[in-house]
Amino acid sequence: MVYSPARKTPAIGNRAFTHARIVIADVDSPWRAELVAGLEAAEPALRITDNGNEVCRALEEVAHPPRIIVVGQQLRGIGGLEALHQADRTLAFEKKERPQWPTRTVSLITDVRSDAELLDLYRRRGATHFIYRDDSMEKTVNALLANLRPAARALVRMDATVTIGGKSLSGAVYDLSVTGAQLVLASFSGASMPAVGSVMPLLLQFHDNKLKCKAEVRGLTAKNASQGQRLVLGLQFLALSAKDIDMVETMIRDAAEEFDMANSDSVLAFRGDL
Repeated sequence: MVYSPARKTPAIGNRAFTHARIVIADVDSPWRAELVAGLEAAEPALRITDNGNEVCRALEEVAHPPRIIVVGQQLRGIGGLEALHQADRTLAFEKKERPQWPTRTVSLITDVRSDAELLDLYRRRGATHFIYRDDSMEKTVNALLANLRPAARALVRMDATVTIGGKSLSGAVYDLSVTGAQLVLASFSGASMPAVGSVMPLLLQFHDNKLKCKAEVRGLTAKNASQGQRLVLGLQFLALSAKDIDMVETMIRDAAEEFDMANSDSVLAFRGDL
């Protein structure tokens, strides 16, 4: 793709900018130009800025926020992380809540892939996703656009096994959809820390149903629990066949039905009806 200088865009305070569904806040560069071209092909309501103060005002919008805000860290005025911090302080002062995903996605441009503590800090500042300049542009564009059409998700629990650095680790999958899942590993001692973007074999199992597939790590966080530290991986399934998708949907349905039955029985027992 031939690089051309970025066009001038109205300020965020203007009506046209506040109604943009996607805001790109990053320095002018060939990478940004390619990103804009890829996103505009699917979503023309897109605006560009390299000013940290402007993206801070976009982050403070709660009534009708942009659906996706891409935040670079080397912006004019104030940096991307400072914009996230200042926007959060303003919302707290005004007693407003930060819009949550999928109402709004904040994708931070970073090079951090395996430092779970630093990624957690970015999340506390308001980042919901991370993108990387060294990923393919097709992958980055598809990941961003997926937030405009999030797949239906189910809060279920099922057993899972993942292989990291040649070591097989057991865990449980939660928050499952046909595109990915949250995987909680009870223990990862002896295994190398995975990095965002790494690909690993995954086995999902619910009763007699099993699914083997490849999954890419899109999120990484470490959490302290009563029985020690847990590693939580946000996984994106790769290259699922139609048969695989049918299996995921079957497992979601069966697990959700079982959860509803157990929850209903618990309510009856609590009421003394059993």
